[in-house]
Amino acid sequence: AGLVAPRVALARVAFDMNRYGDREIQIATINRLKQSIRDSALAEPSLLPAFLELALVDALDFQQTNGEGGLDGSIRLAKAQGSDTLKRATEKLQELQKQLVRQTEVTYADLVAYAGAQAIEITGGPKVAVQLGRDDAKAPAQVQAPPLGSGGAATGTELREVFTNAGLGPREIVLLGGALGAVRRASRAAKPKKQDTFSADEDEDEDEGPAGYQEPSQAGFFDKKNQVSVDVRFQGGLDSLDPKFAFSATYLAELARNGADRADDALGALIADEEDLRPLAAKYGSNPTGFSKDLVEAYQELTTLGKYTSTRNS
Repeated sequence: AGLVAPRVALARVAFDMNRYGDREIQIATINRLKQSIRDSALAEPSLLPAFLELALVDALDFQQTNGEGGLDGSIRLAKAQGSDTLKRATEKLQELQKQLVRQTEVTYADLVAYAGAQAIEITGGPKVAVQLGRDDAKAPAQVQAPPLGSGGAATGTELREVFTNAGLGPREIVLLGGALGAVRRASRAAKPKKQDTFSADEDEDEDEGPAGYQEPSQAGFFDKKNQVSVDVRFQGGLDSLDPKFAFSATYLAELARNGADRADDALGALIADEEDLRPLAAKYGSNPTGFSKDLVEAYQELTTLGKYTSTRNS
């Protein structure tokens, strides 16, 4: 008998805006999500860049030509995650999802998007509002993006093509590549720290809303009713991290000044080598505030590629 090719996902990313219920349920879900990722990452700092890379790779299977793909959790279904680092991140988030669903529903896709944003935040980077409500893919992506920073055989040309196919340009390559390098460097300097168990029932005053909850219309990014978004800042971070190693634009500045010799991965080398990317690295490397501001926009754009709103009631 002939071999049967695995079924592939041919769908955009569906967002169910009622997935997490009313505001009280949303808050409890967000708190559990926040703390489970935080505890895992602080105990194993090397997960931080892995979580961010996982979010990027899952989202970058989006194909602008047909609108298919996006951050839908399909990477967990891939025959190979592309590197040991991505495999570890994938398995860790699957483990966390199993723990979380004992108390509340949470999709793997939302967990991936949230973990990537928190990797930026916990290392000292900007706050990122993450829209929740994704449906999980039920089959592998038609086109899988290669690893961006944890090994693999992708060339600079291939990496650039991945961003182009997703409809992202030089600005997004530099911002997201710079963030991945900054998170990786911060995680290397951090020491693992055991975290106390968190209870969602012991959070901030309910009237004010917990750290981690953000009204959907804040900052103009989420402008439709009933959308759940999250501000991923929480109290504490990499307490053992020397401030000089915290998330910053230094990595981009080094790529612009010293070239690919300062690159930590193929994506960094691409930024350092390309004539239209290196000036952007210099621009953001000398403007940390601008880097943080534009990174938030780039991550939000990345994680909503292929989005459509589900009409299903939940």
